[in-house]
Amino acid sequence: MKSITIYLLFTLVIVNYVYAQQPTANLRSENTNRLALADNFLRSGDIQRAEFLYTDVIASDPTYADAYMKRANLFRRIGNTSQALEDYNVAIKLNPYSEILYDSRAKLKLLKSDYSGALEDLNQAIKISPYSPEFLTERLEAYIQLNEEKKSLQDLQKLNTQFKDSFEYLRMAAYHLKFKNYSEAIRYIDSSLLYNHNSSIAYDLLGIINKEENKLDEAELNFTKAIKLNPQFALAFYNRSVVRKMQQNIKGSMEDLNKAIEVDHTQKNAYFNRAIARKMLGDTEGAIEDYNKAIDLDPYFTDALINRGFSLKTLGDPGNAYHDVQKAISLDPTNPKSHNLAGNIRLLFGDYFDAITDFDKAINLNNNYGAAYFNRGLTRIILNQRFLGCEDLKKSLELQEKDVADVLQFFCQQ
Repeated sequence: MKSITIYLLFTLVIVNYVYAQQPTANLRSENTNRLALADNFLRSGDIQRAEFLYTDVIASDPTYADAYMKRANLFRRIGNTSQALEDYNVAIKLNPYSEILYDSRAKLKLLKSDYSGALEDLNQAIKISPYSPEFLTERLEAYIQLNEEKKSLQDLQKLNTQFKDSFEYLRMAAYHLKFKNYSEAIRYIDSSLLYNHNSSIAYDLLGIINKEENKLDEAELNFTKAIKLNPQFALAFYNRSVVRKMQQNIKGSMEDLNKAIEVDHTQKNAYFNRAIARKMLGDTEGAIEDYNKAIDLDPYFTDALINRGFSLKTLGDPGNAYHDVQKAISLDPTNPKSHNLAGNIRLLFGDYFDAITDFDKAINLNNNYGAAYFNRGLTRIILNQRFLGCEDLKKSLELQEKDVADVLQFFCQQ
């Protein structure tokens, strides 16, 4: 009898302890309401208050997976990817059977171009919810970015089961366009036009194919058709701007870029290309403004970071230029342009040996990078390594880098 009493007492202690560790129903209900309030703050743009409430809910209830997920979504929105990833990881540990959590973390990884990691999460989400078209569409994107042509097609076929509308044909056309199967892409576009002969997207896709095949006049015509059918089609304005630039119609290209941005302020590529055009026209400060907008829209836009860094260097601001290039390298250490620019900036500070290390990295990543050979050659000559420097300059000339011949003759004449 005594042993049974001790057992019951022991069990009661354990039960009381377990319940003590769980949030009360009232606390969870209160925190749910506070999360809803934080969501409202976030929607209205009051990020600071939203973050404070999410954090406060987590402090009062560390087992609330939704709180971590919502704070992670906020961090993802403001570009704090490391903290967002930490919160998603905690949320998934607390609730490993939520397809929404895996999908949310996958969206972050897609944003960071971690397509393999996104694919792992999407596979988990699809195991839990195998019939979600949203998850299949996102996995399709990951497969396409990883150049998984067959697996991409399998997901496309799951999404396009009956081809009952124009959109499904266009989605298949976009797939074939990605893998340069242009004749197949055109076949699906033609089928989509049978359903909807006023499809602006169909003409936009035809224009992209024309551009890839260097049929620039046809491309411009099809983009113009897309714009006439949908005057708010920002992407068609952007695509036509690219073609007009290829046709040396810089004025027309700028007009299209301006229109694309007017129609849709989220067109990061329009800001980026307009920045390049402004830089070519000598408006470096205007170019930096557009690079700023592109980077605000996408903090992982490495080409915009590199180009802004180059523009800042041109304006005599090597400190901020170096900050941009270091961020670009952290996002994509395999981009030779970043390392070449880093070397150029180091030269301004007189760090010649470190600059050569940067140029070495650029050349190792792209053995045909003429500008990096040219820069390393000049740096080696500064360091009295004339023979090696002249070899680099000769290599740069072979790669048809501009303005090398005069430099080579001046420093390396026999």
